[in-house]
This record gives sequence, C-alpha cells and structure tokens, in this order.
Amino acid sequence: MVSGGRLYADALARAGAVALFLPPTGDAEAVRDAVDACDGVLLLGGGDVAPERYGRERGPILHGVDEHLDDFEIAAIGSAVRRDIPLLAVCRGLQVLNVALGGTLHQHIGDGHRDVLHEVNVDPGTRTAAAVGDGPVRVHCFHHQSIDEPAPGLAVTARHADGTIEGIEHLSARWIVGTQWHPEDTAEDDAVQQRLFAEFVSAASRR
Repeated sequence: MVSGGRLYADALARAGAVALFLPPTGDAEAVRDAVDACDGVLLLGGGDVAPERYGRERGPILHGVDEHLDDFEIAAIGSAVRRDIPLLAVCRGLQVLNVALGGTLHQHIGDGHRDVLHEVNVDPGTRTAAAVGDGPVRVHCFHHQSIDEPAPGLAVTARHADGTIEGIEHLSARWIVGTQWHPEDTAEDDAVQQRLFAEFVSAASRR
C-alpha cells in the first residue's frame, strides 16, 4: 500500500507487486480495513512530522507539516504492527514510524543530506544488509531531519559517517525496515537499491 509516488510503484512492479494507492483519510476503520487487505505497507517520503507528536515545541525550520497525514500514517503503522504485516518506511516514512512507536526526531540537521548522493554504513546481519549488503552503500538522500532517539523496539541498522541514523528495523516484527534515504530514486538503474523492494515484496508474499 502506498499513498502516492510513481517511482515507488515502478520499483514495486519490477519486484512483482501491485501497488494500491490509498489517499489519507481520518476514517480509522477504513485505514484498518485497507491494511488488512494488503500484504505489505509502504510509507513514503514527504513533509515533516508535527513535533508535538514526539513531545517537542516547533522549531524555526519545518517543512510541509500535515497533521491529517500524521494521523493517517500513524494509524496505518499501528494496524501493520498489530497484524505483523511487512512494512517498508522511506525517509519521512522512517521518521513517522519512529515517532509512532515512541521515538523522537532532530527537527533540523542542516542541508548536508538534502539532495545528495553519499555513502551509508550498513550493519551486517540486519534485514537491510540482506537486501543491499553491509558496509558502505551509495544512496540518494533528501532530508533535513533525522532520528534523535530511536523508539523502543527499533534497532539502528545504518548510519552516515557523521553519525546520522540512516536505517532502522523492528526487533520483533517479521519484517519492518526503514531507510532515511530514497531507494526508489535510483532503483531503476541500481540493482542494489531495487533489491530492497524485492526483499519487501518477498516478505509480503510470505504473509
């Protein structure tokens, strides 16, 4: 399930999946029913999560805060976690996943990770490493926020050399993986990034 984005849908199609696009809704029952009908949930990039969601006052640099979208995605995460449905969370998706489960964010880390290609170091033995390999992996990033405190139950799986958290996964769920980078941006020409979608679809097909 995705809430928009052609590049994501194309990456899923190459992995053998069919994407269902669900627009944000405040109908909790509709969200629950939609998640129940899907084999996996994909959370996309986008604007910033409202800081009040993680107990902080709003700082001076925020972009695209949409509390309606926050409500929708947090409800979808809750349903996916309860049902143990595979979930891939990208950029904002990673951030809202962390907040939904009790973590916090840095509201602004500068522009050093905004629209750049750089390397991240992926920890061996993780689900992320199973997809993209461990050690240095070249990725495309477009973010000005990042995880501060990881939520209980989430483990850090990748970092930039400056310490920025670039990957997480759920310790007890069957398959919940988050990347701060945008694998969909390069997946068409980069088999390493496409494998992340392939791993997600494989997990979803075993539901």
